Amino acid sequence: MIALSIAFMAREAIRAKEEDGNDPSKRRRQLAVVAGFGLLHGLGFATVLRELGVAPQERLSGLLFFNGGVELGQLIFVACVLAMMKVAEILDRDRWVRQAALYGAGIIGCFWMIERVAGFTLGQA
Repeated sequence: MIALSIAFMAREAIRAKEEDGNDPSKRRRQLAVVAGFGLLHGLGFATVLRELGVAPQERLSGLLFFNGGVELGQLIFVACVLAMMKVAEILDRDRWVRQAALYGAGIIGCFWMIERVAGFTLGQA
């Protein structure tokens, strides 16, 4: 489901128009979808942490450090993307780079979903 949510969010971002940000109902829908998928991703990370075999007395610290590492990684990634988009804006290629990145994320999300579904059907999951 996590891989499929990545593809879905890429689709939503591709279909979104700049004026949609001014429509309160569309804005609420976007926030609800993002929050729902955020919870889905969080549950996926929590499952991975449990599968790693963390001892019960170390779960709280493990969860805090795991989430801290994930958040730090996301901040670094976002900083790199923002820097890349600023360079693209200077070169007047920001729309092209945005579309390419969104289509790339959607394709990767679809690939991961197919890969995982094939793994389940082949007994390799």
